[in-house]
Amino acid sequence: MAIIAKTDIQDHLGITIDAALDSFVTTVCAAAQEYVEVLCGGGAVARRVFDAADTDSTRYYNGNGLTHLDIDDIRSVTSLTVDGVALVENDDYYLYPLNATADGEPFTQIQLIQPETRVNTNSRLQESAPYIFDYGQRTIALVGKFGYSKTGSTPSAIKMAILRIAAQFVKDNIGDNVLREQTAESLGEYSASFIKVADVADRLKIADVLVRYIHPRSNLNPLQKGSITATMFKVS
Repeated sequence: MAIIAKTDIQDHLGITIDAALDSFVTTVCAAAQEYVEVLCGGGAVARRVFDAADTDSTRYYNGNGLTHLDIDDIRSVTSLTVDGVALVENDDYYLYPLNATADGEPFTQIQLIQPETRVNTNSRLQESAPYIFDYGQRTIALVGKFGYSKTGSTPSAIKMAILRIAAQFVKDNIGDNVLREQTAESLGEYSASFIKVADVADRLKIADVLVRYIHPRSNLNPLQKGSITATMFKVS
């Protein structure tokens, strides 16, 4: 869903935007939101979703031969099944980061509870070898509420970043506080391409504000996280 709308931009800029530009402004809002979601995904995921539906969905993963499994952002887990066996949270596995809920963040990893730390009998066989997610295709089914945050609970910093990008994009086409007359030809000049939106975001140094929301498994190094430019984004 859309995190910001035309009314947000009007309130932010203190202007009234002609209804003839509704479609264009909607496109700008969507492009700004896409930029922020892709930026925060950091290459670890396609996009971090900050307005996810508050309903369960199922995602599947391959076994990786490790004691932990990186997963998509998830706010709560309803069930986890591995090789047809249902595992129980806090008996068979822990969700990480451990304090994600208290910090208002999603879980991004599952770690199997190992024999040396497990104190209660769980659903897996007693053994001294480490518990692992055995190699295999589509052997793990995870059901829960995915996404960084649900619709209506988007972090204020995320919403403001999207609003600032979209508003600046629109403002770049304003003269004397009045939107210039738009024609089919001029709309092409101001089309909300991903790269153009990234250019605006770079000017506003949006990445500096969103560092804490960039996925922990981001492919960007710490220096890049604070100085992201439009050239880092490729459009196929």
